Amino acid sequence: MRVRYAAEVLEVHGDNIEVIGTYKGARNTTEHKCNSCKNIWEAAPTNILIGKGEKHYVKVIT
Repeated sequence: MRVRYAAEVLEVHGDNIEVIGTYKGARNTTEHKCNSCKNIWEAAPTNILIGKGEKHYVKVIT
């Protein structure tokens, strides 16, 4: 499932976000890394897949 989630993140955010934590379900937070500024933060996969992320590159999904 982690490989599938990482592929979905790549599709939504390009190579701006990398999944570095263990995927534990769509609503459970996991660690992500910003490849621009190297910041690491925890977020729920559902939020990442709707386009949320670091402010300097968030893609708005409509």
